[in-house]
Amino acid sequence: MNIEAINSLIVDIETNYKQYDTIYLENVAGDAVIRTYCPNNEDHLATVYSLNALHPREFMKVTADPTSYVNDRPIVLYAKGSGAYDFSIPITFQTNPPYTGRPFIHKKWDCFTLLRDFYSREFKIEMPPVEYFDEWWNKGEDFYMKTSGAAGFYPVTSLKKYDVIAMRLNSHVFNHSAIYLGDNKILHHVGGKFSCIEEIRPAYMRMMYGYFRHEAMIDIAGTTNV
Repeated sequence: MNIEAINSLIVDIETNYKQYDTIYLENVAGDAVIRTYCPNNEDHLATVYSLNALHPREFMKVTADPTSYVNDRPIVLYAKGSGAYDFSIPITFQTNPPYTGRPFIHKKWDCFTLLRDFYSREFKIEMPPVEYFDEWWNKGEDFYMKTSGAAGFYPVTSLKKYDVIAMRLNSHVFNHSAIYLGDNKILHHVGGKFSCIEEIRPAYMRMMYGYFRHEAMIDIAGTTNV
């Protein structure tokens, strides 16, 4: 999420929710939406606390308390009437980030690292080390197609649970990956948004490039093992 989006959220909270000392941010299709109640763990992005002043002592009082990190999610602290804010991400989130609610940081938390983490945790499938740079698709590179075979992914014509849906987001090459979870839902991480689970929208249908399946998910008969 970019700084402009954070600034806009703080202004909205100060304008419309100033009577609340605690506010929650819900993950709605990768965007942060202000709530006065705590969303379920999967959709909970962060807890926002208002302070009288963003003094280090007050900041530490909140961040040092483990119970401040509801659902082990990040917290945002802002000083009433000033627009000043800061945030804190718990160690558990940094070392073992959940699939949903990751802010977009290139090469740390992006669509490829989400794909890598999901397959590693769920199926013990490890991706080979790769190097890529920001907006490679606009600089003559075709990262996903060049590395998909080496990583064990091959194109298939029918979609099954845990397949990878390849998309072209404002690009002429495949530059975005989403994991199909079944029931028309995907897990993915779009640039500038939070990682999320959402329905396959018509816009995504128009962006689809194809489907890929890992070789470990296919047996000799060509059926999925999970």
